[in-house]
Amino acid sequence: MSKRFAKFQLGSYEVKVQDYQYKRRAPVSVRVSGTTLGECQNGFGEPCYFYKCADAMTMSEGIETAKQIVAKRTT
Repeated sequence: MSKRFAKFQLGSYEVKVQDYQYKRRAPVSVRVSGTTLGECQNGFGEPCYFYKCADAMTMSEGIETAKQIVAKRTT
């Protein structure tokens, strides 16, 4: 994990946190994506794709935001 980019798995979700070092808005982008069987189904009975994006001020705050997103999805 570098200081400006983190990519890891939380359960069945893939998390990407990247510090773009923006000056005029929150510099850290948080993206959580994945599929979970039974979460929702398309017409073919396949799991749907989930995607959520958020912003943060620091890398550690971005990782915590990703954990909160996954926790909301799994409860």
